[in-house]
Amino acid sequence: MIQVFLEMEGGGYMSNLETFDNLYANLAQSAYVDRPYNFPDILPNIDNKLLDYSVDGSGKDGDTTFGGQHLKNNGVVYLQSDSTQQAGQNSTSKHRKSVLVDEKEGFQSYFLTDTPTLNLETKDAYLSIRGSDGFSSDTINDWVWNNAMFTLFDDYIPQAKLANTAIDVKLGELGRNAPKAKLHITGHSLGSIVSVQSLAKLTDENLDKIGEVVVFQGPDTMASLKKMKLSKDKIAKISQKVTYYVNPFDLVSMFNRHTPLDEQVGRVNVIIPKHFTSTFDNLSSHDFGEFQIDSYGNVLVASEDFHPEYLRAGEKVAELLNKFKKANVGGKIRRAFSFMKEYQSIIEETRQQSIQWNIDNIPKLQQSIGETHGAKQLILRSQLLFSTGQLAMLETENFVNDFKRHIKNYKEQIYQIIQDMNRQAHAVAHFLSHAQVHAILECVQVPNFWNEDIEAMTVKELDDYKLRIDQFSEALFKSIEHLEALDKEQGANFEQVMGSVQERWAK
Repeated sequence: MIQVFLEMEGGGYMSNLETFDNLYANLAQSAYVDRPYNFPDILPNIDNKLLDYSVDGSGKDGDTTFGGQHLKNNGVVYLQSDSTQQAGQNSTSKHRKSVLVDEKEGFQSYFLTDTPTLNLETKDAYLSIRGSDGFSSDTINDWVWNNAMFTLFDDYIPQAKLANTAIDVKLGELGRNAPKAKLHITGHSLGSIVSVQSLAKLTDENLDKIGEVVVFQGPDTMASLKKMKLSKDKIAKISQKVTYYVNPFDLVSMFNRHTPLDEQVGRVNVIIPKHFTSTFDNLSSHDFGEFQIDSYGNVLVASEDFHPEYLRAGEKVAELLNKFKKANVGGKIRRAFSFMKEYQSIIEETRQQSIQWNIDNIPKLQQSIGETHGAKQLILRSQLLFSTGQLAMLETENFVNDFKRHIKNYKEQIYQIIQDMNRQAHAVAHFLSHAQVHAILECVQVPNFWNEDIEAMTVKELDDYKLRIDQFSEALFKSIEHLEALDKEQGANFEQVMGSVQERWAK
């Protein structure tokens, strides 16, 4: 199972949040290098750095993450310098060490506040804990003594112990300088494990000073908390603080989640991701770009009443992981044909179930909308808009892929026919003159039967059509929060939303 985490953390094309509308997701993402507003680049030698998440930002890949709306403190936070940092040395390289950082152990966290300095006006402070960096000789302790020890043995990992110390120190600073402030914690992947385990050894008094713990794409930690011999009351108190957002198609998210959700740590939200991709694919299911978030920071999630097939998919992936963990297949898991075949089939099956759920439930939603009023009607209309948009997108994707497949098959058939005709012409060449053979071969050429320009134009038109439908689907999702305005303006507002989506896609 060690290899699983090596593969999971390293696989897939990096995809960032589309918008900065969820503050906790912003802070978790910014803890990584090469991301928009990434803390590792901003922090060195700069004190109290102001970050404004209401403003667009871009990462190393050049993709734009658009400024958030309706954010607390208007999206402004201050990245505080680490005054306790000192240089250390191991046998091969220098490493930094402080309350917030221990490079030798792979631990990296960042402290932020809603005011330039800690004072009586400070209301919210944040600790953002970075997940795993890519596997290398420089991060061997990060992997072996943290990811692996949690995966194999449900251990209380070294990084969590360091985070526990950091939390105690920062709570002390808040108590002295900003007694009204709450400390909120966030992290992604390994950072989620560290975030939750770090609460285990806090005193009840300090645990009360923790605000929200919002974590992303991380496994369940219940077994590790029990192994630490925490009381049921302590685990329950920790759970009240913790909120998870997990992708049902992500192996990291679903690890240790083979028990019912209400028996796991925290409030577990299974998201409806943008794509039907695995952890290893481009646009990896493990990354931030799969979250669908509205302008109020709400993450799109599944429920028993709304696209429950995503809940079932998460359960199946969790059971699959547990089965292979018990089978002790170890580092061969990604290469295990049976595992990957079953894993991919869960994702494809869910895709087909989503199409069918939309087909079955769109008429029901339309009928229910006419029978309800007020807030309930708005919820149903929101579900109708999303389901309509998703169905259009998925069916268009099927149509485009099928059409391209037909084009490819017909082209291959043409090539095969031409090859057969050439062979036949050469077979009878001794009965014909050279000029006659040449005339036959001259006629039997690919350009005479297949126009490459028309093929390219057709494929482009298919891609353009899919792009327009994808934009339309996203515009439907974005318009959910403007339903009342859409009613009043009779569609004019939707045109503005569609224009905004097209403008963003152009970037």
